[in-house]
Amino acid sequence: MERFLNASKWEGEIAWEPRGSWLKELKIVKAICKKFGLIHCVDPFRNNSVTKQIYWRIHGLGKPSMYNYKFSDKELKWLADKLSGKKGYVFFNNIWMGEDVLRFKKILGA
Repeated sequence: MERFLNASKWEGEIAWEPRGSWLKELKIVKAICKKFGLIHCVDPFRNNSVTKQIYWRIHGLGKPSMYNYKFSDKELKWLADKLSGKKGYVFFNNIWMGEDVLRFKKILGA
């Protein structure tokens, strides 16, 4: 990854969503994000970002498939409160994404 990022000439921003054992290595994730100017992409229901920029990929909390999940209004309110006063990107990545986004926008007053 370092060879790729060192060799690449990107215009714009790159978000990185590390998974697996990376989730235990936040100091390393933070150092890599700082070194390469990456945005740490997270699902805020599961993890906190190590960068100030917001790039959230929201999955579901269900089992066995996190994608087959519909967020409650209480969960969307929590998400709106966490986002309050900040700018960034929030992507819903579940099968109810269309409905969840519309309800989230209503909670945000957008």
